[in-house]
Amino acid sequence: MGRKNRGARVPSGKPTKPTVARVARSEAEIFAELEALCQTPGYARVIARMCLLDNMISYAGEATAEDMLKLYDPARLLRNEMNVCIGLWAKGARDFEPLNLVVVEQLIKATRRLCEEIHWAMSEPMMAAMRAHILGNAEEDSDPMASGATMREAIFYGGESAYPFQYRDFAPERYAADEPWIVANKGFSMKEAAQVARAVSRTIDARASQALSRSRGDLSAIGDALELYTFSAEEVGIAARLPAETCERVLAAFACPEEERNAQFTKVDARNMAAILPVVRRDGRYVVFNIVDLYEALYQAPYFWMLADKSYKLAANHRGDFTEEFARSRLASVFGASRTLLNVNLMRSKDVAGEVDVLITFSKFAIVVQAKSKQLTAVARQGDEKQIRKDFGHAVQVACDQGMDCAKMLFDPAIKWVGADGVAIDRPDVGKVFVVCLVADHYPALAAQARQFLHFEPAERVAAPLVMDVFLLDALAEMLDSPLHFLNYLERRSGYADQVVSNHELSILGFHLGRNLHMQEDANLFHMGDDFGVGMELAMLARREGLAAPWTPNGILTILEGTTLGALLRQIERRPEPGMVELGFTILAMSGSTLDQANAAIDELMRLSRSDGGRHDFTLQLQDRVGLTFHSSPMPEQDARAGLVDHCLRRKYLQKASRWFGVLLDPATGKMRCGVMLDSPWERDAQLDIATAHMSQRSNMSSAQLREFGRPRSTVKVGRNASCPCGSGKKSKRCCHA
Repeated sequence: MGRKNRGARVPSGKPTKPTVARVARSEAEIFAELEALCQTPGYARVIARMCLLDNMISYAGEATAEDMLKLYDPARLLRNEMNVCIGLWAKGARDFEPLNLVVVEQLIKATRRLCEEIHWAMSEPMMAAMRAHILGNAEEDSDPMASGATMREAIFYGGESAYPFQYRDFAPERYAADEPWIVANKGFSMKEAAQVARAVSRTIDARASQALSRSRGDLSAIGDALELYTFSAEEVGIAARLPAETCERVLAAFACPEEERNAQFTKVDARNMAAILPVVRRDGRYVVFNIVDLYEALYQAPYFWMLADKSYKLAANHRGDFTEEFARSRLASVFGASRTLLNVNLMRSKDVAGEVDVLITFSKFAIVVQAKSKQLTAVARQGDEKQIRKDFGHAVQVACDQGMDCAKMLFDPAIKWVGADGVAIDRPDVGKVFVVCLVADHYPALAAQARQFLHFEPAERVAAPLVMDVFLLDALAEMLDSPLHFLNYLERRSGYADQVVSNHELSILGFHLGRNLHMQEDANLFHMGDDFGVGMELAMLARREGLAAPWTPNGILTILEGTTLGALLRQIERRPEPGMVELGFTILAMSGSTLDQANAAIDELMRLSRSDGGRHDFTLQLQDRVGLTFHSSPMPEQDARAGLVDHCLRRKYLQKASRWFGVLLDPATGKMRCGVMLDSPWERDAQLDIATAHMSQRSNMSSAQLREFGRPRSTVKVGRNASCPCGSGKKSKRCCHA
C-alpha cells in the first residue's frame, strides 16, 4: 500500500475534469450549493472515500512512476479542494452517520462537479482579462498574468512545494530553541508531536493495507473508508511508543474544538479552521482525513501559539535563526562546513556595507543566500493584488535586493569579509556568484509570483537570482549532493531564468534530474508539467520514508553508472580546481549518444595502451567552441602531462576553439592522472600554423570504429608508420604519436 503524501498538482488554469461544460453561475452561488451538499447526513463517509481514492495508490513489490502517475489524474481533488469539503462539513453537525455506498458515489460525483465549477468561476476573471488583452481592450500597461484574480487562482490551485515528511521532520528542528515554552504550555515536545503524527500515518496505512488485502488489491472495492481514518490515542501510543496521555495532549492541540463551527469560512480561500486544526473528535476517538494537513500543522501552528503569548518575545527571532541555520546545514552537507559560512559581514572600512546570511565559496563560484521568514497573508491568498505584491516584496524582493548588492560587493577589492565571530575571512578569487532568495514556508504560487514580480538589475558575473523555499533546498542537497552537481543545476537553472514556467521548482528539478535541463534551442518558453517530478518524489520517499522504490531517478545521476566517464566524474565532482569543475560541467552537458561514443572510445584507448604500451588519444569537438581530449598513456606523469598539454594546445588551435580540456588517464585503472584546461580566445599564431600543418581537422573516431569497440579482438601493436587508431587517416607518427 502506498499513500500519496502530497496534494495533487493540477497545472494552474487547467480544469480538473475537462469534459464538463462551464456553468454561468457566480462562485458564491456554487459555494453555497457545495456547502449544502457537504452537510448532507453521513457526508463524513464521502470525505473518507474521496481521500481513499484520491490520496492512495496500490502497488506490488516496488513502487514505480506509473503507479504514482495515477495520482496526477486531473479528475481527483486537490488537497485545498478536499479541505474545502471538510471545512464545509465542519460548519454543520459533523455527524458520522452510516451511508449507503451507492449514495456515497452519487455525492462524490456531485462534489467533483461543483469543485470543478468553482474552478471555472474563479478562472473567469483571469480569462476575461486575457481576452481583453488579446483584443486590445485592456489598459496599456496592464498584465493579466500578474492580476489579483490570476494569482488567486494560481495560489489556490498551483499545488504544493513541500513533501509532507519535510513538514514533520523539520518541525522539531524549527522549534528547538522554543522547546521550553512548548513543553511548559502544551505538555509535550515537538519531537514527541512528530512521533505521534508519524504513528497516526502508520496506523492509517496499516489499516488501508489490511482493507486492500481483503479487497484483493482493488481500492475501489473497499467499502466504508471512514474506519481507516479513525483511531484512539491508545492505538497511536503503541505505534509511537509513547504514553497514551502524551498522545492525547498532542492530538488535542491539533483538534478542532467541537464548539468551533467555522463560521468565517465563506469562500474557498477564507480562513478554514478544519485545515488549520485537522484532527476531529469522534466518540472518544479521533479522525484525520488527510495526514498532510496534520504534518503541515506541526510545522506552522506552534509559531502562532507562541505569538499569542504576549510575554514570550523570542518566537520571531528563533524563526529567522532556523531558516539561516537550516540553509547553512544543508549546504554544508554538499560543500563542506569550512566552505559554508553563516552571517558574513561585508565591511567597507569600518562600516557594514552588507550582510550575507549564508555564503558558500567553491572553486571560482560563490553562492549568496538571503533568507526570509515572511508568509503569504490571508488577504493576499484571496486575490488582493496590492497585498500579494506587498507580501512578495517582504518575503522575496527584499532578499533579492540584498543578495544582488552583496553579490556585486564580492568582486570589490575594497570590501573586507568578516565572519560572525569578527575574524577576517581570506578572500577567494570569485568568478561568478549565484544569488538564492530563500523562504521558510510553503509560499503558494511562489514560482508564478517570482516570474511576474521579481525585479533586479543584471550584473556582470552575477547569475539571475533564484527563488526557492527550504523544502526545495532540502531536495537539492539530497539529490545533488556533490558541489559539481549542485553548481551545475544552479548554472543551468539561472541560465533559463524566466524561460521556464512551472507550478513549482520541484518539477523543474525533476526534469533536470532526467535531462540535465536540456531545452530545445529553437524555443524560448517551456512549461514543466507536474509529472516531471514523479521520479524524484519516489526517490525522496525511498530515502526518507523507506518506501520500496528506486533510490535515484533515471537520468543524469544514473546514465554514467558503471562507465569510465562515470568513474572520472566521481573523481572530480568534489574537487575545487576551476578546470575540474568546468570539465565536470562539460561532461554533464554531453548528450546520451556523445557519452556512449566517449565511453567506447576511452575504453578502446586504454585497451590499445595496455596492448602496445603507447600513447593514444580521442578528441571530441563540442558545442560553443569547446573541445575535449582524452589521453591514455603509461608514461611517467611529467612526460605524459607535457605531451597532453602540447597535444591539446595544437588541437585547440587547429579547431579554432576558445576552450580545450585534456584528461590524462591511467590505462591500467582508468583513473585520471591529471587534467588541463586551456581557456583563451583563438588568435592566429605562425608557429602553431607550422606545428599543426600535418594534423587532420577530423577529430572524432569513425562511426565504424566506435561500433567495433567492445568486440573481442587480437592485441596488435600500433607501429609509428601504421594508420593512427584515432581515425584521422594519417600515419600514427604524424598524428597522435606526434
